[in-house]
Amino acid sequence: MAALVKAAMQAGIHQMQINSVNRDVLLDAQKHPEKYEDLQIRVSGWNVLFNNINKEDVVIKSPGIPTNDKLIQTLKLQQILIISDIELFYILR
Repeated sequence: MAALVKAAMQAGIHQMQINSVNRDVLLDAQKHPEKYEDLQIRVSGWNVLFNNINKEDVVIKSPGIPTNDKLIQTLKLQQILIISDIELFYILR
């Protein structure tokens, strides 16, 4: 981690937001949300409670996230509308 931060600073990057959460913790939090009421993650630079991320009506998917991603597939099964950032900008124009 230190090497990553040092390389970023040498490249002229002056701001970084690093979150480190064990994958197993996130998977367990999906199965047992009552155990993780205070677990926060970063979404688009904002802190959100992990237990609230699947309670949305619409999700704006970053272009870097594949459509076959497990979370995206779970949201689709829950019939949550998933749109791209470009679709969002078109809607808001």
